[in-house]
Amino acid sequence: EVFEPGARGLVPLFRQCKRLKYFDLGWNEIGAVGMESLSSGLRECKSLQSLDLGGNNLSVMGAQMLARVLPECPSLTRLNVSGNSLHNNGTQALAAGLRECETLKELVAKRNMIWGNAVIALAQALSSCAELHSLDLSENPMGDDGMTSLAKELRVCTHLRVLTLHGTNLSSAGASALASCIRECTLLRDLDLSHTRIGDEGIITLATPLAKCTQLATLRLANTRIGDDAARCLGHVLQFSLQNLTLLDVSDCFVRAEGALALMTARNVKNKSPVPPLDIEFTGSCWADDSEVTCFAEWSGKHHEDRHVRGARALVASPLRLGGGNLVKPL
Repeated sequence: EVFEPGARGLVPLFRQCKRLKYFDLGWNEIGAVGMESLSSGLRECKSLQSLDLGGNNLSVMGAQMLARVLPECPSLTRLNVSGNSLHNNGTQALAAGLRECETLKELVAKRNMIWGNAVIALAQALSSCAELHSLDLSENPMGDDGMTSLAKELRVCTHLRVLTLHGTNLSSAGASALASCIRECTLLRDLDLSHTRIGDEGIITLATPLAKCTQLATLRLANTRIGDDAARCLGHVLQFSLQNLTLLDVSDCFVRAEGALALMTARNVKNKSPVPPLDIEFTGSCWADDSEVTCFAEWSGKHHEDRHVRGARALVASPLRLGGGNLVKPL
């Protein structure tokens, strides 16, 4: 760990390495005072492309220092400020600097207690980053109101490929707001909504815009309270769209055997072109009674010789690969 004295000692190095492109000082607890020392050196690095300051306890003062530096880094494309206790005031201060970062392509700002007006300020700042392709705001309690503000501004970020929003306290209303954004972000490849409360209603709302994201490869929905209705809806989308999806995580949800079958059989249709195998993560999800296990076993026997069912009630194991062996374990 570098801490504040170490950060101060790095300043002369910056002045000697003005062509520095990548700087990772993550998890070194430099604090606001250390950020103030670093800022004078960072101003010299006009070629800096990636700056990682995650886990440094920057707080509000440190965010203010960083915001003053950002406009002087014209080549910056990636910024990580995760776990810095920015809260609302720090995030709003940082947003002022981000407005000048038109070259920014990736922002990681998870675990900063961002919500309320801070989300609005951040969203407005990101609207100036037209080339943004990756955004991680996970584990911030932004809620549905925050998602509404964010979605409104992200519509201009049509190059967005990775959106990570797990643990952001979203419900079906937040999913509805997100749907309006996804309609414009059709290049999306990775979407993480796990550990939210979007439920069946949220997934059904998202299904239509997601169907237009033909490059989507990863969809994480673990612990989102979805059940068979959402699974059937996703199965329909999988059958006719999302042919590039390779990972679907619905673990720790309320998907039962009926929903599981809808997902697993979605790609068992004749396609004109080959599609990649799909891993479906069901751990902790698929509770089944005797009749459901029988139905599941009959389908399994027809399609997979190495599939086994044991016990009157069952829990589908992970990972589950269409075209490979799928094990249903007893509780």
